[in-house]
Amino acid sequence: MSYKVNAIKKLLSLILVLCFILPSAIALADDDVFIEIENAKVKINTLQVDLIFENADNYPVFFMYILRPGVSFDNLTPKEDLFEDVLYFDEILSKDKEKYTFTYDIDDSNESGYYTVVVVGAQVKSREFFFANEEYRREMFDVFRSSESTADDIIDIIESNKDIAEASGIKVPIFDMLSRKSKEFFAEYVLKINDRSDFTEEQVAEMVNFALVYATIAKEGNADKSLKAIDEAIVMFNLNEDVSQLYTNMTDKARIKVASHLMSKGFTASNDFDKAKRDFKETLEDSIIVGGFNQTHWQAIFDYLKEFKNYFPLDKMNGVYEFFYKDNSELTKDQIKKKESAAKDIQNGKDYYSTEEITDSTMKAKNKALQSSVPDDSGKKDSTKGGGGGGSSSSGLTSYTLPQDMTQLKVYRSSDYYTDVTAVFSWADESIAKLTAKGVVEGIGDRKFNPQGAVTREEFIKMLVNALQISDLTATTSFTDVPQDSWYYIYVASAEKAGITQGMGDGTFGVGRTITRQDMITMVYRAVIKLGRGVNRGSQIQISDYASISDYAKEAVNYMNGAIPPIYSPMLAPTATATRAEAAYVIAQLLD
Repeated sequence: MSYKVNAIKKLLSLILVLCFILPSAIALADDDVFIEIENAKVKINTLQVDLIFENADNYPVFFMYILRPGVSFDNLTPKEDLFEDVLYFDEILSKDKEKYTFTYDIDDSNESGYYTVVVVGAQVKSREFFFANEEYRREMFDVFRSSESTADDIIDIIESNKDIAEASGIKVPIFDMLSRKSKEFFAEYVLKINDRSDFTEEQVAEMVNFALVYATIAKEGNADKSLKAIDEAIVMFNLNEDVSQLYTNMTDKARIKVASHLMSKGFTASNDFDKAKRDFKETLEDSIIVGGFNQTHWQAIFDYLKEFKNYFPLDKMNGVYEFFYKDNSELTKDQIKKKESAAKDIQNGKDYYSTEEITDSTMKAKNKALQSSVPDDSGKKDSTKGGGGGGSSSSGLTSYTLPQDMTQLKVYRSSDYYTDVTAVFSWADESIAKLTAKGVVEGIGDRKFNPQGAVTREEFIKMLVNALQISDLTATTSFTDVPQDSWYYIYVASAEKAGITQGMGDGTFGVGRTITRQDMITMVYRAVIKLGRGVNRGSQIQISDYASISDYAKEAVNYMNGAIPPIYSPMLAPTATATRAEAAYVIAQLLD
């Protein structure tokens, strides 16, 4: 038996020697032959090599080697035991093949390191791959599990082990597209997750991927990056097939709106990983359902509501299905007109924010349709249904006369300036238009405001100083990161002089950093107190994550509640990045 083994090894050594000599000669004989190692990656223990062949029919046999770490094909020499340097050897029959996929299970007894796949034939091609054995993987994943790890440890372990991280199922491309600040947010969230010390490798990878998606949407403030994160999330959470297909069939514009809605919700993940996944999945599905509704033509909205009725609060939809979902053949001419009128009222170009908002709008449209008279084909009011001048009509609605000075009131509409606001953030429409009219904010060009864009601290302070008209050319600043020749110097200096900003607490203002929601509210609050300014307040909102607000910001949030964006309910997400729309809304509450 040992004789046969030795014979095989000697044969392989002979083949190896021949392969050093023949390839260059063969390659010179026919330059048209092409072979490429398209991919060589390990997932846990399984190596997969993908090869591409062109014009290889005249050279039907290629040889493939997997060289151990530290071994180069150039200095490989025949040995008594070939397998000291070669982990695996095989021949490839390439005739009639354009692609070839090879898999090989690498035992954990082999050392961790960079191995090399070498393919020899008409050409010589090589490609490295990293293999991590069980001990190496355990040490790497223990960094995610350990209560002693820091955010830098989490970031560094991925940065220095991208190949094995990706091989273990971690979405390294999502990690790579994050800013440093977002990576820190990602790592800090991982460290907060309960009971992770008992997670398996698969659970750790799932946890890390969720945290990466969460950080992208919560911190990046970039719709394109969020779209990539959503694509990963749809697969990760195994969304309802109909919802997943709905998203796939959306236009690019509609998908961007879904991403914008998702970013603007200010989702805050629970430290309970299972709960965090459930909550995020519900939030994502809600955003997709709303996005699909927003792009549905009014003639089809009741079919849409019926198809996805499980996602709408049925207890509030009493009477909707009985009336709107009947076939037109079952309705009178008057009922059909009411149904169409209601559909137009619901889908009137408004960009809805949540399924609850759609539900409320649908109920209002239903009530209006059932209680009001409907124009006939000539466009005239049915005289039997009441109407006329003042007083009450049989529809239950009361007419009234507008105040004589109503025409003197300024009505601010963002559509006078931009094309991307009303259809994205209707709640901030008037605020954005007002600040634009007063010269406090401006668009980014091409009649775009970019309401979902992130705001840096210096950009926000400029908006606030301009709105308050407190720019002071004599002001100076003590912040070490604000150069005197920078465009924002006068705004930061004026705000510091007025007592509006105190910087980051380390002698810097925080130039280049995006402003958090709680910092934005705090600065506006200081402006109100220090300058004795009034503030417009509406209904106060419920803030369920009040405990996560930093101590220095709680007084400001308490005082400003009612003057902060309504989308901050029920989750303020105090450390989330504020958007341009949110900043405009808060600042506008300081203006008459």
